[in-house]
Amino acid sequence: MRAAEQTHRNIKRLHLWMAGASLALLAVTVWVLIDDHLREWKVYQRTFKDQIQPWISEAQRPGTAGRLLQLPIIDAFGRPLAIKQIWLPELTIDYNFRRVARFDRCTTCHQGIDKSALSSPSLSKSLPQPYCSHPRLDLFVGSLSPHPMEKFGCTICHDGQGSATEFKWASHTPNDPNERTKWRERHGWFRNHHWDFPMMPERFAESRCLKCHHAVTDLEPSDRFPDPPAKKLLAGYHLVRQRGCFGCHEIDGFDDSGKSVGPDMRLEPNYTAAALELLASGELNDQQRAMAHKVVDSPDDARPRKELADSILGQEHGQAASGTAVSAVPQQEHGQEHGQEHGQDARATRQLALAKLLSVEPSQPGRSQHGRRRAIRGGRDSRGGRIPAG
Repeated sequence: MRAAEQTHRNIKRLHLWMAGASLALLAVTVWVLIDDHLREWKVYQRTFKDQIQPWISEAQRPGTAGRLLQLPIIDAFGRPLAIKQIWLPELTIDYNFRRVARFDRCTTCHQGIDKSALSSPSLSKSLPQPYCSHPRLDLFVGSLSPHPMEKFGCTICHDGQGSATEFKWASHTPNDPNERTKWRERHGWFRNHHWDFPMMPERFAESRCLKCHHAVTDLEPSDRFPDPPAKKLLAGYHLVRQRGCFGCHEIDGFDDSGKSVGPDMRLEPNYTAAALELLASGELNDQQRAMAHKVVDSPDDARPRKELADSILGQEHGQAASGTAVSAVPQQEHGQEHGQEHGQDARATRQLALAKLLSVEPSQPGRSQHGRRRAIRGGRDSRGGRIPAG
């Protein structure tokens, strides 16, 4: 019997569907390969191996064959690009329900962290992160140091999410508001509230020494380490040891001679710090920035301070009335989008808190952080000690 020439489906239409699906599959495959080739840690490793390593080892830069090996797909076979991991089963992390072995992948990006050729101060300052080495290889990371990288890793001192291979998931903590703004623009940084151990900011890095060195005295300078391992920590320790804490941090920031020894830690509003943080946030208009600069210059002048506070609070109330303000309580979602929304909410909440701080009157006029010295100069401080004029 002769077969019917008419088919159940339209062959030409099926051919078009198959061609479209094939092109879509090809596009997705190319996109996956390019996306993998441009992964953040791979870019860092390529830059280090092609530019930094030949420079410090005086080796020749890769030629034509070497550049061919850098192409997508080929680089997976011809170059040693891989995730570096330090396994530390004895230095566990407390996950509340269980203590889990620690594994750090920080050296995946920080390829030069243990390179002594990069440890000089001039090179450390000229090379940006993550290409420079650790500033104290005599104390940390180095194989001859008391804390070799193979035994201690990174997060036992710095905290952070050691298993991450992207900047935004490693839970870095910016050192100041300006750095926080740069990180958001360059790396998409956000505060990951799902990770309980964020990295310590650089200015507090020495505080983690107390995890093991409880007595502090073993951090003093020695014959082996004439430069103290934790200079800032020791200075703070000796300052509090000599002067005490005076109840609830009633430290005015000056010694008996009138010399500044640190920030004013009394229970008085720090208007200058609040204005500086608002300026660094980049969310003020021109008029508000001018008022903030006046607060920085004259923190005891109540007029610009109140005008700035009223302007910010009025602006937020206007946005809330029009329905454009971001809710201060984020919805319970998961993932990066929720983290970014949470960061926006946190910034708005922080800005309101700073504005409210500027609106608070000090319990004793003239005792703000910068006005304190003028108010007590030639008089007596909170402990009854005489502070000389001049």
